[in-house]
Amino acid sequence: MSDHRGPAAVSPALFGVGGDWLPVTAGESGASVFRAADATRYAKCVPAADAAGLEAERDRIAWLSGQGVPGPRVLDWYAGDAGACLVTAAVSGVPADRL
Repeated sequence: MSDHRGPAAVSPALFGVGGDWLPVTAGESGASVFRAADATRYAKCVPAADAAGLEAERDRIAWLSGQGVPGPRVLDWYAGDAGACLVTAAVSGVPADRL
């Protein structure tokens, strides 16, 4: 996946996702990750070359949720020629990169 600081960076605005978004620079994801200014949502965006991987992540999240496993809830999914963007609900607790 592309580094969010690289030339292939994508953002929620590219997909028409409304709201104010702040880049998340901590963590291990190679995708472009953003937190909504109101801290209720996260958006993970990737260029078209990485869209299949993000789609698979979306499907795993939905499956886990259906099994009763706590985690983020998928709120929206956008995919097109520019790439893909997965929007999930924020989860309460301590971010994994702070453990």
